[in-house]
Amino acid sequence: MSRPRSIADRAGPAIVALALASLQATAADGGKGCADCHPRQAAAFERSAMARAAVTPAFTAERADAADPRRCLRCHAPGGGRGVACGDCHGSGPHPFPPLEQPAVCARCHDAPGENTVRSFLDSPAFAAGLRCSDCHAVADGGFNHHFRGARSGDLLRDAATLRAFLRSEGDRTLATVTIRHRAGHAMPGGTTGRAVWLRISGRDEGGRERLDRRWRFGWNRDREGRWHDRTLPPGRPVAIELPLPSAAGIRHLTIELTYRFRPGPLDTPDPDAVILDRMEIELP
Repeated sequence: MSRPRSIADRAGPAIVALALASLQATAADGGKGCADCHPRQAAAFERSAMARAAVTPAFTAERADAADPRRCLRCHAPGGGRGVACGDCHGSGPHPFPPLEQPAVCARCHDAPGENTVRSFLDSPAFAAGLRCSDCHAVADGGFNHHFRGARSGDLLRDAATLRAFLRSEGDRTLATVTIRHRAGHAMPGGTTGRAVWLRISGRDEGGRERLDRRWRFGWNRDREGRWHDRTLPPGRPVAIELPLPSAAGIRHLTIELTYRFRPGPLDTPDPDAVILDRMEIELP
């Protein structure tokens, strides 16, 4: 599989220079003075996940498992506060600040190690259709909203992914094929390495006893050497899983469930924010 082309490949050197400049330039007061003239924008941003990116329970758990926890703060709290500040995106140059180029300014953090959101967006149907990051993540009441909707806002995950399944026979065995499709404009899940989408297929016999429990994790997976590998669900094309059903198990009922998780760890690890994206029940003959 070819590597998705980078911002430099797709967006041009001028945009790359702006993204790098925004990484290096941080407003001296972290954006505290911005609210004096922009109270509505500052209030909206204060409610965003970005404003508290370094103190959420999910980030705290993920950072504790990081090889170099200090690197995490380069994006989650560049200025050393509880999250991202105005100057981390807008820079510290003379006011008024120029409009931010998308998706280059977003790539500063959302193409960091363990993040492929912008790279996958550049190879998505959404990018080909001319959409920008803010068209989904910063729109409210017909204008730009600094609240920045994400997966935690709830509405973006509503009907975000669907399951399809069919059964077929091959000799004396039955094969179940499950297809996952999602409508996000980038890979799913977006965000950092702790997030994951889990597919679980469980089967029960006529007496209700569990005879099958298979699970697949889509996200960033770490190997035994500590290296991370991209196993996210790509945008714009389905992912299919084929599972032979053991004939001796006497399975008569399948439950197929797709879950979006924010916290790192196995599927059974408690996550109060987890969202069931789709669920299917299938009766076998």
